[in-house]
Amino acid sequence: MHRDSSVIIQILSSFNQFRETLVHSSPEEMSLGMHKTMGPEEQKLAQDFNSITKSVEEYLQPVCAAVHHWDVRIPTEVVKKTKEKELKPPSTSQEPPTQVEVPEYLILIADRLLLEFPLEAIPAWEEGTISSVSRDLSLQMLANRLHLHKEETEVAKKEGKGGKAKTKKYSKRTSRLMPANCIPVESINLKYVVDPFEEAKYKIENFTPIFKVQEILEKYRDAFPGRWSGFLGRKNFPSQADWEQSLSSCSGFFFYGMENLLSHVLIDSLITMNLQDCQIMFLLNLMHTAYSLQRRAKFDEIQRPSPLMLHKPVDTIILLSLVGVRSVMSNQWPTFLFCNGRRVDLLCESMIRLGKSIGKAVFHIMKANFRDLSKKEELLRTSTDKGADRGTVMLSSLIPFVPARSNFNFVLFGLPNLFVI
Repeated sequence: MHRDSSVIIQILSSFNQFRETLVHSSPEEMSLGMHKTMGPEEQKLAQDFNSITKSVEEYLQPVCAAVHHWDVRIPTEVVKKTKEKELKPPSTSQEPPTQVEVPEYLILIADRLLLEFPLEAIPAWEEGTISSVSRDLSLQMLANRLHLHKEETEVAKKEGKGGKAKTKKYSKRTSRLMPANCIPVESINLKYVVDPFEEAKYKIENFTPIFKVQEILEKYRDAFPGRWSGFLGRKNFPSQADWEQSLSSCSGFFFYGMENLLSHVLIDSLITMNLQDCQIMFLLNLMHTAYSLQRRAKFDEIQRPSPLMLHKPVDTIILLSLVGVRSVMSNQWPTFLFCNGRRVDLLCESMIRLGKSIGKAVFHIMKANFRDLSKKEELLRTSTDKGADRGTVMLSSLIPFVPARSNFNFVLFGLPNLFVI
């Protein structure tokens, strides 16, 4: 696809300016996001974001048009059987209708420059049967991720008797059925690090990462064997050795904290690690407070200039992919405490309760209303006379205004068909 390079440069300039405005906002406002209405500054940001999205869609118009002309695929076995039937005399018995494959997963493979943009916000992806929009770094990287799964399957077959694959015994508590063409990820070996410096300090504890994770662990304790392990806050502060051990010995890793992951983990250590066993990495990051900015400034002082370039979200994901992580979910730009809290709720609801693949879970976040608590809030207000809990009512009244762009901040790189069991 040949396009005018000056157009993409202009879009990139606008998006960099948009992101700089977010970064240089007040850290307290960025982390807490307690605005109740859309102010003049937010109106300007919303207009800029919509303009950027429209420009990106126009630039990618040939790609968008191609998506609308996907052919419905018939499985190879069905095609073979159909040809065999043509050679045989017609039968009087009726057979079940042919099952056709409809495209559900859309994977956007783009170069480094385009990956900076909010590609998922393009309206063209909303049409048809698409229920997952993810991205990857290159066709080679996508093929490599798939090849790793193929190798694991072949090894399992060789280890089994008579060339048959061993049946892996999963937890008896796993009651959700895994959809076809999905790759299982064992949840019993999931590790987490949550706000290790406890920088999300705020009087409303319900919005902090530590509170949210404790809430999730309690809510879904019956769904899993309870073998998740990790670090909550600084009571059991993780050393660099703890970070390395957790990352290299897990099937999935969950980081929920301030700033970028690389402001916590030394890059020199990370680049020497083999993380092929880590199939999923959740990065609920890029929140800022005065405490986290101060710590990051000190951390950056001891870093060389070149490693600091890897602190950009896309570059961090490139690094994680190169050391073996199969799929990475991360924010693209600064976000609020409240928004990351909602993302955690929606992710767990989709993957654990509804049994969706990670690609469809992220797509669910893109379609969700971040202020979906409005009906519940109204219910709480009307029930105050009936003795409703005052703390709950007060909390519901503090739900902030959430910009529409928040739906498209959290994106998925890598395989979208991983399924947490």
